[in-house]
This record gives sequence, structure tokens and C-alpha cells, in this order.
Amino acid sequence: MKTYMWYICGCLWFIPLPSDALFTTHMTSAQKDVVTRMAAKRGRKGCLVCCVVNIIRFVHLISKGLFRHLKQRGNRVMIWCVNTKEDLREIHNQFGDQLDGIMTDNPIVLKSYVDDVSY
Repeated sequence: MKTYMWYICGCLWFIPLPSDALFTTHMTSAQKDVVTRMAAKRGRKGCLVCCVVNIIRFVHLISKGLFRHLKQRGNRVMIWCVNTKEDLREIHNQFGDQLDGIMTDNPIVLKSYVDDVSY
């Protein structure tokens, strides 16, 4: 989270990074919808959860610039844990060649997606 905050503030250029790779999660649209529906059932606490989810979603939507910055610095960027074809499609459409890797709990779905996209 610190890396995202330094990037948002415009100070990441001055910060030494602790490793040569960024491993991060990504909240896809489908995941956001599920969490929002679950939170709606919880009243006041659900409102807080929805606010946090929207902040996280915003941070992830600006990730493309962060990923581009990290690649320019020679770092790798990997997203985990993407498990459905729809989520893989969204990640690919949003980040394209900015990613060096995708981690999944379901390698068969990833292989199937890669075979379908085939560069």
C-alpha cells in the first residue's frame, strides 16, 4: 500500500523500492459487485465497507501508471489471484503488456484463456 501512496503523491521516484517486483492483488468489477451486494445487507457497517471497496477500486484503476513507472525502473509487476476467464479478460484489457505475470488458483482456466487469446 505504501508504494501506491508514494505513487499517488508523486514521490515514488525518490523512494528506493524494497524488491525488484511488485506483487499486488486486483479487484475486478465482478469482485466489487459481489462485495457491494454483501455489504448492502449489513447496514451501517456495510456503508463503511462500500466506501473502502470504492477507494480500493480507485487505487487499482490508476495502477496502469504505477505499473508503467515500475517497468521503467526495471521492476516486474505481477497480479494475483485471478481465477476466472472474465477476470483474466478484464485484467488483460486494463493492463495489457504492463504485467509480467498473473498468478491463479486455477491454472487450467489461465491456460484456456491464453490459448483463446493466442498472440
